[in-house]
Amino acid sequence: MANSNGWGDGASNNTIGWGQGANNLIGWGISHLLSWAGLTDIIGTSTPAPVSDTDAQAFLTNAVITDTTQRNAINTLVIGLKADSLWTSMLAIYPFVGNTSTQQRFNLKDTLTFKMTFAGGWIHSSNGALPDGSTSYADTGFTPSTSWVTLGNSSISAYSRTNNVNAGVLWGTKGANSNTNLHPLLITGGTTSIFHNTNNAQIPSPVPTTSAINLITSRINTANLIIAVNGTATSYVKTELALSTRPIYLGAQNNNGVTALYSNRQLAFAHIGTGLTSAECTLLYNRIQTFQTTLGRQV
Repeated sequence: MANSNGWGDGASNNTIGWGQGANNLIGWGISHLLSWAGLTDIIGTSTPAPVSDTDAQAFLTNAVITDTTQRNAINTLVIGLKADSLWTSMLAIYPFVGNTSTQQRFNLKDTLTFKMTFAGGWIHSSNGALPDGSTSYADTGFTPSTSWVTLGNSSISAYSRTNNVNAGVLWGTKGANSNTNLHPLLITGGTTSIFHNTNNAQIPSPVPTTSAINLITSRINTANLIIAVNGTATSYVKTELALSTRPIYLGAQNNNGVTALYSNRQLAFAHIGTGLTSAECTLLYNRIQTFQTTLGRQV
């Protein structure tokens, strides 16, 4: 007979049932409306299906990223970087997915190295990491003098979602010698000055009209500096002089151990790597922009 409160297989006529619970009005666990116990986890949540790229999966596992859109976006990004032969040039990749500092600190290229340490008043969300402009910085643990080692072979980038007149920097480091200066000053409506291992700034032409951009700077030799703004890359004659002995910060500058030039611009991507050609800077931007568009946070 039909039970109003039944035990056993929780058949279709039960109002409250145990077991299958396929048609119960009230079930147990999170998935009784869909399947038998055993096919899904009755207590807790199910484990997301693995993505196809093993490097992407390693990052997703360590950062505990369960959102399907974010997982697919990371997988597509890694596959694309490999297809464009950019993956080997990456030493650290910060995609800023997840909603916590613990999730967003991980390096996509290698989750065991260059994990960021966030300090100060950051706001972490699905759109990225937002510094407060007065106390916030993220220590990448990446020291140019020991990780780049030699001159003429370096690149760095950041994806800013904020357009404002703040004089803070997206990334920065400088040792005791001013020749090691590495940072971009993006001043909307003012002068944008790019330093890449030199004390002599390069002003890009045309000057960016917004700080909500993807900015890449790169060197493949010591004589020239490549600056790419939203994928448009230009090479300038600008001599590289020295490498900083202080770790690179994101959201501020590590000025020989003292934090300076605080930014209040939301970061949605950053990378540190070996030198990229102008064509490779464009390829990298296209992969980053596809990634941001998939996540609905592109600028």
